[in-house]
Amino acid sequence: LVDRGTASSAELFAAALHDNGRALIMGEPTLGKGLIQRTFSLRNGGLLKLTIGEYLRPNKQRVVKGVGLEPDLSCVATPSADYVDACMQRAVRLVSRGSRRAPATSKAAMDVE
Repeated sequence: LVDRGTASSAELFAAALHDNGRALIMGEPTLGKGLIQRTFSLRNGGLLKLTIGEYLRPNKQRVVKGVGLEPDLSCVATPSADYVDACMQRAVRLVSRGSRRAPATSKAAMDVE
């Protein structure tokens, strides 16, 4: 399960599971934080933020800044009065049916339920 707040190493972890055929990505497109940054303190009290690396998926594709990962199955969780997470419930149903491998079919054919 991912959403627009999923970033950095969480995006890379989801991509690794997906690219290795271990999971479907379900939810909303992720944030797209594909860069590794480091902050350096300067003598004058300022800071320098420097990009020192970039995340690559196991399939060698970039996690594109501002674009993120596109889920296999779209699901947007909206708060409800009874605190039921519809995306979580849908994910539990899929796992109990054994839907764990990344699909080989088109995106349109993958959106179940």
